[in-house]
Amino acid sequence: MTASFCSGAGDGKARARPAQATDEVEQCSQQDDVTPPTLGRFSQEALRRCPNLTSRERRVLEEMATGASTRQVGKRMGVFSEEVRAHVLSSMRTLHARSKLEAVLMALEAGVIHEPQE
Repeated sequence: MTASFCSGAGDGKARARPAQATDEVEQCSQQDDVTPPTLGRFSQEALRRCPNLTSRERRVLEEMATGASTRQVGKRMGVFSEEVRAHVLSSMRTLHARSKLEAVLMALEAGVIHEPQE
């Protein structure tokens, strides 16, 4: 289980007992070449589509990365939430993402948006 757990492989469902899972996490933390589960999970083909995002789509995804709701993003950008939804859906189509979260993660991994500052 260690190799798949450390690399983030599988369906993401941990089936180990809590004590075993804790041991697995400890083993992973001692390895040098561990890739976080959210990074490195998208194909190069998917990541090549990220530069095709418009500047507005990138801005919306960057705001979404902060955890802001659609309404909050609209207020920050000075637009209606319907426009935000349209940009989110457009970016999801461009990236072939199945969710807002997946679109944000793809854009982060490709480097077209930046991680939010705390």
